[in-house]
Amino acid sequence: ILFILILTSGKEVSAQKKDSCAISDSWVKKADTLFGSGALDEALEWYDKALNSCKKNHAIYIYKGDLFIQMDRFDDAIKSYNQYKSLHPGDSKIYRSIAGWHYFTNNIDSSLYYLEKAMEINPKDTSSVYTYAELLAEKGDYTNAKVFLIKSIELDPEFFNAYIYLADICRDNGETEEGKKWLAQAEKLNPEHNDFLYTKASYLHDEGKTLEAIQLLDKAVVENEY
Repeated sequence: ILFILILTSGKEVSAQKKDSCAISDSWVKKADTLFGSGALDEALEWYDKALNSCKKNHAIYIYKGDLFIQMDRFDDAIKSYNQYKSLHPGDSKIYRSIAGWHYFTNNIDSSLYYLEKAMEINPKDTSSVYTYAELLAEKGDYTNAKVFLIKSIELDPEFFNAYIYLADICRDNGETEEGKKWLAQAEKLNPEHNDFLYTKASYLHDEGKTLEAIQLLDKAVVENEY
C-alpha cells in the first residue's frame, strides 16, 4: 500500500508541475504583451511570477535580460543572460543575446566575438550572420559585411532585409550596378515595403530621376500613415 501511495504521490506532483508550467507559459505571454506595450515594470513582475511557477522555463532568463536592457538595467541583464548560459552553454541564441548586451554597452568588438561564438555553435543561425554583417558595416568593413550578408541570403533566400542592406552598401560605395541587382531581388519579395521604396527612390535620385523618386517617397509616406 505504501508503495502504491508513493507512486500516486509522484503522479500528483508530476501533474502539478505540468499544470504550473502551463500556467507559466500563459504568464509569459502576458508578460510579452506588457513588454511590447511598454509596461516594463509590470512585464518584469509577470516574468518573475512565471519563473517562480516553473523553474525549468529557462527561456525566461533571456526574456528578462532583454527586458532589463530596455530598462537600462545592464548589470541585471547580463546576470540574467549568464544564468541561461550556465544552464544551456550550447545554445547559440544566448551568445547572440550577450552580443546585443555588449553592443548596447558600446563594445562592438566584444559583440562581434559573441556573434562568432553563436555562429560557431550554429553556422545556420541566420540572425547571427546578418547581425555580424551589420556590425562589420558599422565599423566600416564593407567588404566583409557584404560577404556575411550574402551568406545570410544563402541561408534564407527570402531574407528581404539582407537584399536591402546590400543595395544600400553598394550605393554608398559607388557599386551602383551591383546594388541594382540586389534591389531587384528585394523588389521581387516585397515591392510595397517602405525600405524598398526609400532605397529605390535613392537610386532614382542618383540617376537624376527626381520626380519618380518623389513619387515613391510619397507612396512610402502614405503607407506609413496606416
